[in-house]
Amino acid sequence: MKRAFIIVILVLISIAFCVQAFAGYRTELRHATSRGGMYDLKTGNAKLLWHATLFTDDYRRAYAEKHIEIKYLNSVEAALYMGEQENEQAREWEVIVGMYTPKRYKKFTMEKDSFWETFLTTEFGESVWPLSIEEIDITPYWRVMFPFLERWTKLYRITFPKAALGKKATITMRSVVGDDHLRWRIKQK
Repeated sequence: MKRAFIIVILVLISIAFCVQAFAGYRTELRHATSRGGMYDLKTGNAKLLWHATLFTDDYRRAYAEKHIEIKYLNSVEAALYMGEQENEQAREWEVIVGMYTPKRYKKFTMEKDSFWETFLTTEFGESVWPLSIEEIDITPYWRVMFPFLERWTKLYRITFPKAALGKKATITMRSVVGDDHLRWRIKQK
């Protein structure tokens, strides 16, 4: 009887930790993600619908913990992965962008003929231009990590040089059809 009680308690504790970890990731994802859009005022059609997730220190930690959980990493693999994530966080800002655009507006790269261009603006008004823009194939992994992804969404990983963002940052997406800005409030430690 006592053994069964202990097993039930352990199962309940492990379920509570799983729920807390999932809720913790969702909370950090919500805090680190902004969304917006641009519409044609005459037709109401979307020119751009997008979400952008900024890898803040808190979000990077939650992301790494979720990755470790869903990839079933052992303690050594988990420690190595956490170290890699800390190095990336120290080296650059990372933004994951999910965006829908009409077909004629789709090109988004670092090349000169890209339809869209993007940059970060710090709290101090400094513009920070991307180091890289990489399109990511949307797999089940990415759908778990970023549940806002929809069937028509293209997914991009954008890296920016490390700069002091301050307490808030803005990402701008612009082209000849207009511009849109997403903002984040950044917790200071």
